[in-house]
Amino acid sequence: SQTKGIENVGSNDQPNLEKIALLKPDLILGTQWDKEIYPQLSQIAPTIIAPANDPQWKEDLRLYAQALNKTQQAEQLIEKYQQRVQKFQRRMGNDRLKQTEVSITTSYNYSAGQPAGIYLKDSFMGAVIAETGLQRPAAQRHNGFSQMISLEMLNLLDADVMFVVNPDPESSTLSKLQQHPLWSKLDVVQRGKVYTVSYDIWVAQRNIGGANRILDDLFKYLVEEND
Repeated sequence: SQTKGIENVGSNDQPNLEKIALLKPDLILGTQWDKEIYPQLSQIAPTIIAPANDPQWKEDLRLYAQALNKTQQAEQLIEKYQQRVQKFQRRMGNDRLKQTEVSITTSYNYSAGQPAGIYLKDSFMGAVIAETGLQRPAAQRHNGFSQMISLEMLNLLDADVMFVVNPDPESSTLSKLQQHPLWSKLDVVQRGKVYTVSYDIWVAQRNIGGANRILDDLFKYLVEEND
């Protein structure tokens, strides 16, 4: 609903420069994926490339805000987000925060031998989880964005709570993974603490909106469900 009426100018991998030019923008805001085409973009309009990686998404927000002369509004958004993080921490309680390990996984291509992946510290959602004070399983604490794992390594997914990011709701990839006998042996599965969440939010929406929507899920599944 938020993108209704906004012209689609292609994907991260293949932005349509001709369509961008036809829109006659006054300013172009890009991400690190656009740095190779910065010369072409800057010929269309003044271009700002946000260089930060996922864990530093707030710095990208501040850079965009500076370019738009909306620094104060950006800081207000960040402050409200921080207040929500603190509210979540209070609702969880210090002991539960320290004792709750959160696994974040996804299923890509079951048939091609890539049945599951884990998201690591340098992912967007990993950074949001870390900021809340929640813990991660030992196998998911190291640096990097993500790591693909085989069926024999499914034990790396186990935790107190698991969030499964589903990249394609129409695909059978996730259901195939969940039907495997090794999946049903995971302690987190047996306790019914597995929650499917949106790829568009947890992975793709690397900004203040995505961070707040991840918090929505954390409130929903870790706080309100236990009230």
